[in-house]
Amino acid sequence: MEITTVPGRWKTVLLNDGSWEIQGPYSTKLATVEKDLYAESYARLFATSSYASDALALLLIVIGDEYLPDNGHYSEEDRTSIKDMALTAVKAAMGNDQWNWRFGLWLEELSAR
Repeated sequence: MEITTVPGRWKTVLLNDGSWEIQGPYSTKLATVEKDLYAESYARLFATSSYASDALALLLIVIGDEYLPDNGHYSEEDRTSIKDMALTAVKAAMGNDQWNWRFGLWLEELSAR
């Protein structure tokens, strides 16, 4: 199985008409959010999604099959739910329902970004 990640960082650009453009590497247009009350928030959320999915994937690689450590604030069930939530987000972001931390991402590649 080959895991692919989204290349590079994404950014938001406010256009003259009040809409927002999400750009990928080399200022490649990825999407446009039409002008409305929440356009900036939606655009920024969209632009940070690749970074967030990489961060969650790295978290899952570090955790592996282990439970999240007990910090005294959350029950074992809560910690398992948090891990499952992160895993669901990574699978959705990668379009891969079979993603498993064992197949992982290359930590060197991600940390070099």
